[in-house]
Amino acid sequence: MHIQIRSEEDKKINLRLPNSLLTSKLLLRLASGRISRSEDPETQKTRTMMMEIMPDLKQSIRKTKKKYGKFTLVEVESQDGEHVKITL
Repeated sequence: MHIQIRSEEDKKINLRLPNSLLTSKLLLRLASGRISRSEDPETQKTRTMMMEIMPDLKQSIRKTKKKYGKFTLVEVESQDGEHVKITL
């Protein structure tokens, strides 16, 4: 995954992260651990849903990357001149 953030003030941020980080067990544990601290039933439903869809998400990311190569997930430009682009 490649995240690019540019602004008018010459601030540029480029982050390169492995795609496997998105669906790693570590990230899932961190996210679900944060959610499990909440006692809200809706939050608990969200945690359960995350745990269920993670294998499908992992497979979808792999198939998309294999089929299309570089794939742009988000590309946004604000009126202030800031530009954000996230690609797989």
